[in-house]
Amino acid sequence: MTRRTLGIAGAIAVVVALLVPVVAQARHDRTITVRGECCAGQSDKITGDLQGTWAWSDDGFGIFLESMKYDQERGILRFRFKEVFVGTIAGRTGTFTTRSKGIQRVKPGTPLYDFSTFPSVQRGTTGDPAQWLGGSGRAKIVDGTGELAGVSGTLRWHSLEFLGRARYEGKVKLPS
Repeated sequence: MTRRTLGIAGAIAVVVALLVPVVAQARHDRTITVRGECCAGQSDKITGDLQGTWAWSDDGFGIFLESMKYDQERGILRFRFKEVFVGTIAGRTGTFTTRSKGIQRVKPGTPLYDFSTFPSVQRGTTGDPAQWLGGSGRAKIVDGTGELAGVSGTLRWHSLEFLGRARYEGKVKLPS
């Protein structure tokens, strides 16, 4: 063999050696579809394919306040926040964090709740359940711990009650 042929063969061997672990890793990762409900009665309990608790992260409310945009004329509230899941998916226990976006619809013209008291005290505002028309959200999984280290995916939320009971569905990629 010539020196050039040996060099090409060596380069190919290096590329193959680098790709084998990536391909092997991809074969062991498993993507599952998840569905269920969360937060009935304003609890943090999540049921269905995700079993455990679901709550805003420590900085979630601050992110919500900073990002909140409200179109009172149309009754559309948009916001971002972070959440934390603690529990089990497909027999694996750990935590994961999400970056989430939400939209809540209320009766057009409804004044914004001022966040100084519990929502039920401010009748006729965005904090009043009688004004809520529904909402939705999307949560992107950004990191995990325990047996969920390396988890990724996206969950879509369909709100039945603002800041309360909601349905979820999505795809979660579990690492090998």
